[in-house]
Amino acid sequence: MEKFNEIESTYKNIIDSIKENQSFNKLDIQLLAKEISLSKGIIYVLAEGNCRCLGDRFSLNISKCGFRSFNISSEEINYGKLKSISKNDVAIFISKSGENDSMISISPYLKRYGVKICTITSQPRSSLGRISDLLIQIQVKEDNLLDTLFFIHTTILLDAVTSLLSKGKENVFFEELKRKKEKNYTVGDLISIRGKNPIVNSDNIFKEALIELTSKGLGAVSVVDKEGKLVGIITDGDVRRLVQKSQGSFTRLFLCEVKDIMTKNPKFITSEKTVSEAIRIMEGNSITVLPVLDQKNKPIGMVHLHDLVKLELI
Repeated sequence: MEKFNEIESTYKNIIDSIKENQSFNKLDIQLLAKEISLSKGIIYVLAEGNCRCLGDRFSLNISKCGFRSFNISSEEINYGKLKSISKNDVAIFISKSGENDSMISISPYLKRYGVKICTITSQPRSSLGRISDLLIQIQVKEDNLLDTLFFIHTTILLDAVTSLLSKGKENVFFEELKRKKEKNYTVGDLISIRGKNPIVNSDNIFKEALIELTSKGLGAVSVVDKEGKLVGIITDGDVRRLVQKSQGSFTRLFLCEVKDIMTKNPKFITSEKTVSEAIRIMEGNSITVLPVLDQKNKPIGMVHLHDLVKLELI
């Protein structure tokens, strides 16, 4: 019981920290997005420790936004993967301590060729912090949760940067779509701008569904069975209601299986249907998001109310 209370207390501290979200300056989001968008070369992402997966994910996401990006490991640095760099490139270091040996050793080489160095760290006075062109400090108050909170807040920061970069891409698409003379846009037209298709398996735990939901930013996640067919949905509204019902017992909630808390048999639409039909379904059922299925009842995207507002269809 004591161990359980300790875990629950840890989760509470993490969630409180996320709610406060005062770990970094909001201007940092715009500054990092600006450095990436102005770059005419390659965006190199270098992350240490348990943040390596963040580097992989961030590099992939900004590649989807139209930028050339690679996630580089310490081993690849040592084997000369960065030898073809130019002054048009940007290097993004993700290091909690700011004292990563591989990143420090490669920094003079990057500086010599005029590469912009952006560092995300919890230690602004560290070696990497001092040599950076753009320094982003992740401030963590709970020392015993330093690793976890640095990871979470860095995730929030990078997701916000990705969102800012992707908006520019989406706006171009929406303007082009508005200029079309045809009135009957299809659902396929809408989901073609979305590289995001949040999906979770019904056997996964709620924590995994929550990560998928928040990382994709569409306000919902489709739940599928072992064959990949739609069996349910979890929305932002569902999450809020579940949190209220949990009465602070976040550990139990996070470990619940998705199939036990999802909304079963959700409304959906197929890609060949018109946007008008999607609007009728959403208005008729008071919902803001609608999974899009293929002919095998497998989710291939989502239509969100915000998309329709941007197209001035509602």
